[in-house]
Amino acid sequence: MQQLSTSPEDPAKRKEALSTSNEVQRQRYASDPEYRERLLAASRKHRTEFNLERYHRIKDSRKRRWQQISEDPKRLEEYYKRFNAYQAKRKIEEPRFLLSDRLHKWTLGLKDRKDGVQWRSHEPIFYTEKEPHDCQYCSTRQGGAKLCK
Repeated sequence: MQQLSTSPEDPAKRKEALSTSNEVQRQRYASDPEYRERLLAASRKHRTEFNLERYHRIKDSRKRRWQQISEDPKRLEEYYKRFNAYQAKRKIEEPRFLLSDRLHKWTLGLKDRKDGVQWRSHEPIFYTEKEPHDCQYCSTRQGGAKLCK
């Protein structure tokens, strides 16, 4: 393989040499299965090692950060204040989060009324068009729903 020129005086020659080198590598990758497998194996190994190392590094840094926050009552109070503000903002801005939160609270509330709900006897009703409904639990009007067979 030819030596690439790195001098800034001849950028056109360097670009041409790089193009030729890349084309040779592309052709070898396409025609030589051993070469292709060797490159793919090296890439997989690097990706796996890198991601595992990165995962542990992030996990450890989060653990250290939480330890620092939880040891200081003032920082812990600030953390919970910011967290609660963030959750309140999410409830306003993301309807899916609000519905998820309502469903979670509703299922938690069922623990004391669990015997009154007959889940297994429920049969879905199919409509041809969307039918609006009112939630009996939280007294809100939700969008229409249609169950398809």
